[in-house]
Amino acid sequence: MIILRLSGQRPLTAELETSTTRQGVGIMKIDYVSAAVGISVFACGCLLWSWQKRQQTNSANEPDVDRPFRQQQRARRTQTAAVMAALGLLILLSDFLPLVTRSAFAATWYILAMLFLAVWLLLLGLGDAIASRIHLGKSLRKDRQTRHSLQTALAEYRDRTPRTAPRAEPPAQSDGRSL
Repeated sequence: MIILRLSGQRPLTAELETSTTRQGVGIMKIDYVSAAVGISVFACGCLLWSWQKRQQTNSANEPDVDRPFRQQQRARRTQTAAVMAALGLLILLSDFLPLVTRSAFAATWYILAMLFLAVWLLLLGLGDAIASRIHLGKSLRKDRQTRHSLQTALAEYRDRTPRTAPRAEPPAQSDGRSL
């Protein structure tokens, strides 16, 4: 049985005390801030992943033109969610892994792995934003071309049809009564 308590002496560290209590159980000091951050990042990753899966099931009514882009976008965002969940787990587990808390070499590589995942997460987000922006630009350009061709066709139609003067309102018929 491990008893957890808040370490007010050194923040952002988790240590396994070598002293024992009366029952002989070691006490592990946990930094609750890093645990809360880890749980929050993991939960955000899981929520993003479930949202992407729900979007995938609702994609039956997409136009055929957008389907390849949307599939690639879902793949990118699912990968982002998985990396986010993995990063959250690494942050959370950093307080519980004795090898990380005892060895400076292991802690250094552990922190480097978390930094690598954080940078990868940023690059995935940036890549998704750039790809979405490029797709939006192409879509807007196509819409402008379609609008221009429709306006040209409307102008040609108006030029072909004769314009008539607006008709005047017929005079109101009176029934011979006056007010």
